[in-house]
Amino acid sequence: PKRVQVLRDNVPLFEGEETVLHIGPRDQFTLRFVKESFVEQSIYVNDPRTGLVKVVLDTKKEKWSWAWGMKPQAAPEALAGRIYAAGEQAIFAMDSESGKVKWQQGRLLPAVTAPPRFHPTGLLYCGCGRDLVGLDPSRKEGDSIVFRYTADAIVSSPPTFSADGAIAYFGCDDGKLYAVDLNSASASPFLWKYRMPQKVTAEPVEIKGVIYVACTDGTLYALKLGEKEPEELWKFTTGGLLDAAP
Repeated sequence: PKRVQVLRDNVPLFEGEETVLHIGPRDQFTLRFVKESFVEQSIYVNDPRTGLVKVVLDTKKEKWSWAWGMKPQAAPEALAGRIYAAGEQAIFAMDSESGKVKWQQGRLLPAVTAPPRFHPTGLLYCGCGRDLVGLDPSRKEGDSIVFRYTADAIVSSPPTFSADGAIAYFGCDDGKLYAVDLNSASASPFLWKYRMPQKVTAEPVEIKGVIYVACTDGTLYALKLGEKEPEELWKFTTGGLLDAAP
């Protein structure tokens, strides 16, 4: 099969890394490398035609596949023996060994517009329309939403978190970078929003008080975080579209 040949010919990904491979005019695969144990290393392939596929690197063979009933939105995430995959209207968790669905959340979500990311607490945060939503995978469907913040526009980037896990940063279609307090007990956890030249679709990266943002205007921005809105330290223009995390 094509997907096995792709893996054989391609350099393996680093753990947690994802990439999109174009095989032909219509063939597109999203890959995620997961080191599940010292023995088995696997690639998870989001094939829009056949579904989510697990391929073991040692054998280059498919271990299981799971058919999507909708368009996949992003490469899957892995945590504690489960593979979390986001589709247009729902998020699913499959057992990494068997491929069986163990959990899902969909009925209370609008369209998933930004891929999910795991918080250090084990909660799962993703963009759903204009909402940044926090999900608790230990709860059953219908009771798993534990956080919701409504932005001014559609959430377009995965969130990233401050070093202490208290703040989430994410981009929206209105060209703004948002910061929200995940521990806030108030009705609005909003902290600030920062105007970018164009929308942000890539996950921001925060390192030692500086947040790095790849903007779709082709520029990488370094913003100094403070008590209020961040201040621009520098920017680097690439001359092309930036839609991947720095």
